[in-house]
Amino acid sequence: MVSVLGIPNTLELLGRFGCVCRHLEYDQYPERHLYIIAQKRPPIASKLSPRN
Repeated sequence: MVSVLGIPNTLELLGRFGCVCRHLEYDQYPERHLYIIAQKRPPIASKLSPRN
């Protein structure tokens, strides 16, 4: 049995954990792999210490 989230759910999950997809590609046919490169989002500006 194979369990798959699907691309939309995978991207949503990345977003929930504070990441953004930087690259997404399928493997060559007939393989059914998906490669994703994700990056953690920087902190929100309001959480940074103010600049003087």
